[in-house]
Amino acid sequence: MALSLNSFGQQQYIDSLKLLLNQPIEDTNTIRTIQLLCENLIKTGELEQAIEYATQNITLCNKLSNSTNKNKLNLLKSDALSVIAVANKDKGDYPNALKYNLAALKIRQSLNDEKGMADTYNNIGIINKKQGNLDAALNNYFASLKIKLRIGDKQGCAFTYNNIGNIYSNQQKYSEALKNYTLCLMIMKEIDDKKGVAASFNNIGIVYDYQGNYKEALKNYFASLKIKEEIGDKQGMATSNMNIGEVSILTNDYIQARKYILESLKLSTEVGSKYLIKDNYFALARLDTITGNWKSAFANILLHNKVNDSIFNEENTRILSEMNAKYENEKKESHIQLLEKEKRIQDQNITQQKTIQNTIAFGLLLTCIFALFMYNRFRITKEQKIIIENQKITVEKQKDLVENKQKEILDSIHYAKRIQDSILTSQVYIQRSISRLKS
Repeated sequence: MALSLNSFGQQQYIDSLKLLLNQPIEDTNTIRTIQLLCENLIKTGELEQAIEYATQNITLCNKLSNSTNKNKLNLLKSDALSVIAVANKDKGDYPNALKYNLAALKIRQSLNDEKGMADTYNNIGIINKKQGNLDAALNNYFASLKIKLRIGDKQGCAFTYNNIGNIYSNQQKYSEALKNYTLCLMIMKEIDDKKGVAASFNNIGIVYDYQGNYKEALKNYFASLKIKEEIGDKQGMATSNMNIGEVSILTNDYIQARKYILESLKLSTEVGSKYLIKDNYFALARLDTITGNWKSAFANILLHNKVNDSIFNEENTRILSEMNAKYENEKKESHIQLLEKEKRIQDQNITQQKTIQNTIAFGLLLTCIFALFMYNRFRITKEQKIIIENQKITVEKQKDLVENKQKEILDSIHYAKRIQDSILTSQVYIQRSISRLKS
């Protein structure tokens, strides 16, 4: 979202967005309000606040994700991730910028959000370039361009052609750089983006400048300056005036060189651009040295050094602040990782304990089942033994009874026989008696 607000007006807008968030409503409108707030906080350089609010947005998207508009919420979540990526890029924390861009890209790919995918590839390419990985940057720019051409995003194509031109220029592949800058210029003219046209003329001028083609360089620098003057872009005017001044030194047109360098110094002082102020003082010192104005050259080099020291101190403060923020962030991440590690160990211990407890419980259960089985077997065996014993006793009793009966019968027989023997004459005696009578 592009908002043309001055510093005071932008702060008022940020404050009004914060007031809207005081209402205890959690819906997609709240998420969009936070997104607008984040984008404006980035513009004013309040990067940590932007990250904080964007993180709240991610939490809110996750909280509302069970609703029917899940795809819309995931898209809003990817926007929040992109905000965090941009804030980290502006902080100089490129690893985290890359991490959040890749997270946003993953969501956009899952939703087939081609516009979002193209923008994210472009953003990843910018980070690759800042990290010095130019080949990776080109790959991501071309991936972005392919999608933008397919969906007809003309302005997006122009921006990507410009970025590709920047890579080729850094690689000193000037013909390729000119080709892409020219494609960017053609589209910017077609869509009537005057600021884009001015920037394209300036970039084409830089390539010709590198090639030593000062005539074409000046032609494009003047074309860029004219448009910047029309739209009132003071920062851009300061840059173009300085470029013209430096090329004029190389072409030995010292009067023109001084005129445009002094104009650049005036404009850069008005807009407070210390880098341009520093470079202008250095250009004036060079010009004075060439023209033999040693006193002015010395004065200008001292002014250059003074501004440079100021920038250096500010840069150091910024770097230290970023390093401190990065350290705190890494410390926080390390703490989170440590807690996660402890939780994983704790979970593993709990799992192991549960496994051991389950094993013990299962073992006890088996033991109980076995004991119950053995007890049952013992009880059955005991009962069987009692039955057998009882049967044995019964048999013994029956045996005794039979034996007693047998004894009684034998005794009776013996007794009967004795009675018979006592009553009847013996067979031998009878036989003898008969024999005696016969004789």
